[in-house]
Amino acid sequence: MPQLKSRVSKPGYLFIVPWSLDSIGGVSQVVENLILQMKKDNIYNPILMINSWDDVIIRKEKIKNIDHFFFRIRSIYNNKRPIRNLLGFFLFFFSEFYTLHRFLKVHNISVINIHYFGLNALTLSLLKIFKLFKGKLLLSFHGKYHFTSPENGVVAKQLWKLLLRTSDRAVTCSEALKNEVAGIDEKSIEKIVAIHNGIDTSFLENERNKSRPLDQKLEGRKFILNVAAFDHRKGQDILLEAFVKIESLFPEVDLVMIGSPEAALNPIKNLIQDFGLEYRVWLYEGLPHNQIAAFYENATIFALPSRIEPFGIVILEAGIFGLPVVASRVGGISEIVFHNQTAILCESEDCDCFAHELMYLLERPDERERLGKNLKVHVMENFSWDRAYRKYIKCLK
Repeated sequence: MPQLKSRVSKPGYLFIVPWSLDSIGGVSQVVENLILQMKKDNIYNPILMINSWDDVIIRKEKIKNIDHFFFRIRSIYNNKRPIRNLLGFFLFFFSEFYTLHRFLKVHNISVINIHYFGLNALTLSLLKIFKLFKGKLLLSFHGKYHFTSPENGVVAKQLWKLLLRTSDRAVTCSEALKNEVAGIDEKSIEKIVAIHNGIDTSFLENERNKSRPLDQKLEGRKFILNVAAFDHRKGQDILLEAFVKIESLFPEVDLVMIGSPEAALNPIKNLIQDFGLEYRVWLYEGLPHNQIAAFYENATIFALPSRIEPFGIVILEAGIFGLPVVASRVGGISEIVFHNQTAILCESEDCDCFAHELMYLLERPDERERLGKNLKVHVMENFSWDRAYRKYIKCLK
């Protein structure tokens, strides 16, 4: 390949994610805040690339005042169509590798940090193997969904192992997830580090004025708040089963659910109808993150009954607003809150526990205040983005 000269002197740090930063979800918040901290630190020049299947040439677009570079990063393996996928990979191998190589050179990239990825990340490993990229490859795991898929066969498992071995570091958002990732390859354990996500501690001040106002019929009412993608793993059905057990005792309390419209949305709507809760449950689909502050600010309790939760950044957001939290004792949740001190924890799937604890808090405003204050202090002292960013930079040394 021809020699290319960088246009910038400061080393570049390339973030790669599967969606733009205006998308709903914790991963978008993580990457956006790391970029903002990096700009303040002024050591690396942060660059953002979106893995976009529709973009066979690099396309640039400014979103949320951050430049987004859209480009297709093809995966070498697809378990549903392995032969066809492999042929497509090698057919476009040289043109796509040249495009990536040129982009890395022009932007003086010294670190590639890919978030929420599949085996498409092996393309980046191949750049290192072929000496086309001599910087560091950092894998950021935000969940175990891809590498633990029951559809993964022997080939996929070996490719995941290769990916981990050819990376320089792997970051997980919790110790629980770190243990899961370590199961991919025991020889790579030492390169895996757990870094808890942070929270923008100015979230209340920054977002209050941008937030949409509450619906008029919801103003003045108490409500239990849940913020999570409408996904079976997030357990909104458990929360509904708990709420239906107590709603007749608290006619002044509603349930508000906010999330991106994933596969569980229609089953949740059906369950609401089956329980006859159409006038007590409020669903908000696809509400942008900067419009939910008013819900946090006016909620009575925050509930997160997840079946799987690698971290639980929404608990930190609830803490910024001083909300008492009832959540599942799964994944990273039990690492960031302590039972009966900064939150109340229930076992996953235990709707009776959720019903009991929600009723307990609804009847005791003093206990709500105590838990909310404790959580806010805990979050403010331990979960700044500056701290999380410093740990990211440290793990590169």
